[in-house]
Amino acid sequence: MMHKSVRLLSLLAALLAPFATLAQEAFPLTGRVVDSLLRPVPTAVVATLAPDSEAMLQHAVTDDEGRFTLSASGRVRLFVSCLGFAPYVGEPFDVERATDVGELRLEGTAVGIDDVVVVAENPNATLRVEQGRMVYTPRNSASLAGGTALDALKQTPGVMVSGENEISLGGSSGVLVMLNGKQTYMQREELAAMLRSMPASSVSSVEVMSNPSAQYDAEGSAGVININVERGRSADGLSLSFNNGFSVWDNWRQNTELAFSCNTGRVSLYANYSHALGRTGLYYGMHRIQNGTDYLSPTDDEDRRRTVTGNVGVEYRPSEHHTLGARVDVNTLFGPGRTRTTTTVRDAATLDVESLLRASNDYYRQKGNRYGGTLFYTYAPREGEHYALDVDYAFFDGGAGCLQPNRYEDPAGVVLSDDLYRSVNSRAIDILALSYAQQHRLWGGTLHAGVKYSWVRADNDYRFSTVAPAGEQLDPSQSSRFLYQEELLAAYLQYNRPLGRRATLEVGLRGEYTRSDGDLRRTDKLKGAATDAATVIISGVGSLFGSGKMKELEQSNEELHQEIAKRDKGIDDLKAQMQHMQEQHGRHIRNLQGIHKQELEAKDKEISRLNTILEKAFKWFPMLREMLRMEKLCAAIGFTKEMIESLLTKKEAIRCNGRIYSEEHRRKFDIKNDVFKVEKNPTDDNKLMLTINRQPIGEWFKEQFNKLRQNIRCPIQPQRKSRGMKL
Repeated sequence: MMHKSVRLLSLLAALLAPFATLAQEAFPLTGRVVDSLLRPVPTAVVATLAPDSEAMLQHAVTDDEGRFTLSASGRVRLFVSCLGFAPYVGEPFDVERATDVGELRLEGTAVGIDDVVVVAENPNATLRVEQGRMVYTPRNSASLAGGTALDALKQTPGVMVSGENEISLGGSSGVLVMLNGKQTYMQREELAAMLRSMPASSVSSVEVMSNPSAQYDAEGSAGVININVERGRSADGLSLSFNNGFSVWDNWRQNTELAFSCNTGRVSLYANYSHALGRTGLYYGMHRIQNGTDYLSPTDDEDRRRTVTGNVGVEYRPSEHHTLGARVDVNTLFGPGRTRTTTTVRDAATLDVESLLRASNDYYRQKGNRYGGTLFYTYAPREGEHYALDVDYAFFDGGAGCLQPNRYEDPAGVVLSDDLYRSVNSRAIDILALSYAQQHRLWGGTLHAGVKYSWVRADNDYRFSTVAPAGEQLDPSQSSRFLYQEELLAAYLQYNRPLGRRATLEVGLRGEYTRSDGDLRRTDKLKGAATDAATVIISGVGSLFGSGKMKELEQSNEELHQEIAKRDKGIDDLKAQMQHMQEQHGRHIRNLQGIHKQELEAKDKEISRLNTILEKAFKWFPMLREMLRMEKLCAAIGFTKEMIESLLTKKEAIRCNGRIYSEEHRRKFDIKNDVFKVEKNPTDDNKLMLTINRQPIGEWFKEQFNKLRQNIRCPIQPQRKSRGMKL
C-alpha cells in the first residue's frame, strides 16, 4: 500500500511540476498609489523586489486612478517610484494568495534622493532611480528579444508611445528625445522610423528626466528622454560576436547581429551590423450595430518592412587625459506593406446584405534612411574636471507611397463606385550641431557650463492624387510642401552640491536664441490665385472692347467657377468619408482592447483555478512541497532532468563525476565517483534531504569550502553566479 502511495505521489508531482512555476508567478497582487492628499498618482512605477536583495521580480505602471496589478508569490517587497515624489520601499511580506495591499502613500519632494537601485536577475530588465532621473536598462529583457529600440522605449516605465508615434511622459507631450545625449531634431514619424530600424539589443539604457536641468534644451518642457546606444567598446584585444535568429509560424522572421571591436590600448576600433527581414501578419475585425444597421469589418494586415543598421567608429587616446574619436551611423528602413478591409453592411433585423465596401492601403514604397557622423574630443586633466567638444551631422531621407482603392458593391456584386487614390510623401532633413561643455569642482560641488549651436533644414513634400483611366489628377486641397529652416544658439550654467545624505542643491541658468523660417506651399491656393487673375484680365478686356466674345469668355469663366465649386464639394464629401473611416478605426481599436481585457481575465480565472488545485494537492500530499523543493535544489546543483527523475521518482541513488554548484558558497566543487540520494530527514519525517556518500549535501559543501581555504591559506571571495548586470 505504501508503494502505491509513493507511485501516486510521484505521478502527481510529475503532472503538476509544469504548473508549479506558473503558480509561483500567478497570485494577483493589487493596490493603489496615492499622494499625501490621498489623490491618485498615475504613471507611477510599482515593482516587486526580492526580500533580501534589490533584485526586481516584476514591475507595472499605475493607471489614471493610481491602481496597479502585479503577479507575485512567496516573500517580496514593494518599491514605488514616481518622478516628483520620494521613493517608497516597503517591508517584506508573504504572498500566498490573491492580495490587495490597499493604498500606498507617496510623499512629495523637491530635493534629490538617495540612490535607489533595483537590479533584475537575468533575463529581466533593470531599473534604478538616481539624482532625479530614472534609468531603465532593457538589454536583459526576454520580452524584447528580436524587438526594436522603439519597443524598448514603449516598455520604459512612465513613457507612453501612441499609435500616431506621439511620445509622452507622465501623460504630458512636448518631450525632448535625445540619442546618446544629443538631440535628434526629428519629427515624431522620422524618430519612430529610426528607432524601428535599431535592434533593442543595441539600447544600453533609457534615461527619463521629468524636471531636466539647465543643461538641456528648452524644447523638452514635459521632460527629457535620453536613449543610450551601445558604442561597441571592449577590453584590450580583438572581439567578434555573431547572433542569428530565424522564426517561422504564419509568417517568417530572420534577424542577424554582428559586432567587431579591437582595442590596442591607445586605439579602439569598433563596428556593428544588424538586420531584420521577413514579414508580420495580423488579422482582426470590428462588429457594430448602429441605427438598425449591422457593420462587420474584418481586416487583413501584412507588413514586409525590413531594417538594416550599422555603425563604425574609432577612438584615439594619445594619453590618459585626451580622447579623440569619430563615428559613422547608418539606419535604413524599407519594404512594402498593406491592409485590406471588407465592410459588409446588413440590415440588423433580417441580416440581409445591403452593400459592401472594399478598402485597401497598399504601401508599395516605405523608406526611412538616416546617415550620421560624429567627431568628438575630450580632455580630463584631473578628477572632477572635464572638457568636451562635439561636432555632429545627420541626414534623414524618408518617404512613403500608398495606393488606396475604395470600391462599393451592391448585394449582387454590381460596382456602385470604384475610386483609386494615391498619396506620395517625401522628407529630407539636414542637421548640424556643434557643442562645447566643461565641468569643474567648486565649493564642494560641481559647476557645469557649455554652449551649443545647431542648424536644421527640412523639406516635406506631400501629394494626394485621384487615379482614373484618363490619368492621374492631383488633388490641390490635400497636397502641400513645407520648407523649414532653424538656427539655435544656447548657453547654460549649472551648479550641483550635495547637502547631506538626503538633499542636493541644484541651481541652473540657461539662455536660448532661436531663428526659424517656415514656408507652406499649398497647390490649391496657387491655382485659386491664377483663376482670380484670369477673371480680372477677362473683365478688364471686356470693359475696354465691349465685344460679345468677351461675354462668352465671362460665361465660360462662370462655368469654370461652378465646376470648381462642385470639385470642392466632392473634396468635402471625401474628407467626411475619411473622418468616418477614422472613427470606425478608433472604435475598432477600442473593441480590440476590450477583447484583450477579456482574454486576460479568462487567463486569470484559469490561473486561480490551478492555484486552488495546487493548494488541495499540498494538503492531500504533505510531501509534495518537499519533493518540489528537492527538485529545485537538484536543478540548482546542476543535475539533469533524467538524474532528478531517478532521485525523486524512482528513488534511486546515482553515481556522478564532474562539478556541482553550491548557492551558499557561490562556487563549483569537483566530484568523482560520488553517490547521491534523496532520503528522509532523520530529525523530521516530513522533510527530505539530499545526501552525498550518506552525508548531507550542506555539510559536504561546508567541508569542501574549508579544505579549499586551508589549501590556499588565506580567505577567498566566493564566486558570483551570473545573475545579470548590476549598475
